[in-house]
Amino acid sequence: MNYIIESNPNKIEINYDFISIMENKLEKNIPLTQEEANYFLDYLIYATRSKLTNDLDNYSFEWKCDTAISIIGNYLNSLNVQYNVCDSQKVITQGITGHTFMIVKLNTENGIINYLVDPTYRQFFIKDNCTKDKYVLINGMYIITPSPGYFIKEEDKSIIKTFLQKGYSVLDNNIARIYGDSFYNTKVGRYDKTYNSINGNIYLNSFLKGNSPLSKTEDELQDLSLHKQNIKTL
Repeated sequence: MNYIIESNPNKIEINYDFISIMENKLEKNIPLTQEEANYFLDYLIYATRSKLTNDLDNYSFEWKCDTAISIIGNYLNSLNVQYNVCDSQKVITQGITGHTFMIVKLNTENGIINYLVDPTYRQFFIKDNCTKDKYVLINGMYIITPSPGYFIKEEDKSIIKTFLQKGYSVLDNNIARIYGDSFYNTKVGRYDKTYNSINGNIYLNSFLKGNSPLSKTEDELQDLSLHKQNIKTL
């Protein structure tokens, strides 16, 4: 499958002893080092994606956002980690491409850090869905648009390439703008193709207020659930 930004998901060797240490810290609200926070998120994204496919290099993750976010959310519940589930049509605007993502709040030595987490964003960068031919105009109004990936500016592609690989990023104004604008410009019912951009701080504050429920319980996920490691080192 061809993508407009070639960026295969990261693969990692999982050190379960290390994961168990971080799980215990999170349960007890002990701050993680930055190295631990990054490793935990790398594991979280890799483990979630691996629950959805054995072919990380080629799988697009289309229509898997709700399941992926539910896998993560139920696991974080077991660790008492706070997060916000975001529905793009509620935290950005209605009439855009629907998608579910989340903001994860990790207690670190640098304070509480908010992370934009989206393991399945890759689905919006399939080349065939990111062309101007995807616009459909009826009675002077656009009723279909290209996928969000089409709306990534050239100067932002290096940032998005990293985000697509890792599946997470520290939530700041810049990534909030890039990510938010990619969805905002898929809005239908417009009469022109003018590219619109919103201040990243507006997106950021809206994302932090996301309060959508998880779509699936741990029981409903069955064998897709992530579980705490059995090794107790603290």
